[in-house]
Amino acid sequence: MLGRIMDSVLEYDHFKFIKSDTSEPFQLKNTLGAIIDVSLNDVMSGYLKI
Repeated sequence: MLGRIMDSVLEYDHFKFIKSDTSEPFQLKNTLGAIIDVSLNDVMSGYLKI
């Protein structure tokens, strides 16, 4: 729900905002928008219920 509110207020995808204002300034190279953006073999255990 928060993503939808942010999309509405920003008038563009909220992950673009997160990436430009958080991930890039702090040089977070492995920050993804969704689990489907990465191979499940690369996800650290404990972060994904199987």
